[in-house]
Amino acid sequence: MTLTQDALIALNRLGEKYQQHLHHVFSQLPRHAHSIGGLRKETGYNRSNSQRIVTAKNAKDGLKVLYSLPGVEGQYEFCQRISTYLEKRDIEKLQAFIEQFSDAVQRFARSHAGLKRLLENNTAIQAQDSNLLSRRQLFMSASTLLGTSVDSMFCCFALTPRDDNSTYLHEQALISKEGMRRSTKAPPFVQFYTHENPDGEQAPRVLQRGEQLLAPTYKVAVAGDLTTDGVDENCMSYPKGQSGVVFDECVPNPFNAGFVFSNPEQLINPLTGSSRCTSTSVSIRLPTKKLNMLVLVDKTLNQQSSVNIGCYLGNSTVNENHLRSSDMWTDRLPDFPKLKVVEFAGLASSFNSRSFTVNKLDYFVNCFGLDKTRYSAYLLDVDFPIWSATYRVYFEHQE
Repeated sequence: MTLTQDALIALNRLGEKYQQHLHHVFSQLPRHAHSIGGLRKETGYNRSNSQRIVTAKNAKDGLKVLYSLPGVEGQYEFCQRISTYLEKRDIEKLQAFIEQFSDAVQRFARSHAGLKRLLENNTAIQAQDSNLLSRRQLFMSASTLLGTSVDSMFCCFALTPRDDNSTYLHEQALISKEGMRRSTKAPPFVQFYTHENPDGEQAPRVLQRGEQLLAPTYKVAVAGDLTTDGVDENCMSYPKGQSGVVFDECVPNPFNAGFVFSNPEQLINPLTGSSRCTSTSVSIRLPTKKLNMLVLVDKTLNQQSSVNIGCYLGNSTVNENHLRSSDMWTDRLPDFPKLKVVEFAGLASSFNSRSFTVNKLDYFVNCFGLDKTRYSAYLLDVDFPIWSATYRVYFEHQE
């Protein structure tokens, strides 16, 4: 027996909502009860089920939440043992989730063990494959409607703790778009980003071959080696207080455009800052055939964090001080992108030997003077990413 795509989506959403409430429940418990051993000592809940509950709370997606939970009786026992710490409405809500979990087990598998076997055999990759045709159709419709499209987009991000201010991470980024096509009806090309334009600048500078971007404050620049000649001369607007640069008639058609960003003052360091989670993302504002997103994260941060990814509505807003992947389940789209852990030495094979992408990675490393040995790497590879969606990678510190 296999689970249908609709069943996987329904179970994933149940798990995400359940996990959201588990985070709230644990926020009401004493701090020392948030670990497996601490929960057992504080409540008398047995160690095996304590491990299952804590694992479910920290799971990477809704399916893993349902897989990790103890059985129905164990969940009710958990509810009973923590009841003195919770308000009545929180207890009732937890009981309602246990009932929904029980109903899902009976509907799909008749036992929790049976559901776990189904989840092992029905990965979210199957749902992703079935969505490929729909994503391709969306690309075709959106590119026809808008009169513009992109053949490929390569994005690379490096997240590094700052030496001078441990509260923040220094985010350095490259966004390179190849094969951009615009018809006469297409709107102007706008490159957006998450930070307001710096004061006192009329247009982003163009980095020439071999130049680096080592600014201690926020800066954006055109990557000259990755941009078709003449595109930068068509910069039409770079308004103060906005988060984008506007280009008018970009010729020839198609054309390439690359940008680099240095952002040392926006992302919270989850190891030391006010939030235990941080993220980086890319939004698909133009219909795009291919997305490669590479995230380099400092090994110290990577070793103490769990990594998650989601595909969200394009207008999702994020407050860095109150960010956790489970907080955004209401905006999550029914698509299941997968991150691959990759090594720098094997990146050429990860990109299917597409040398132009590897060359862009070298450009990125040289532009910011990065030490490759300092980072762990995660790769997202998506055919026909969802237009108007945001692909977001999270790093959440596990206390």
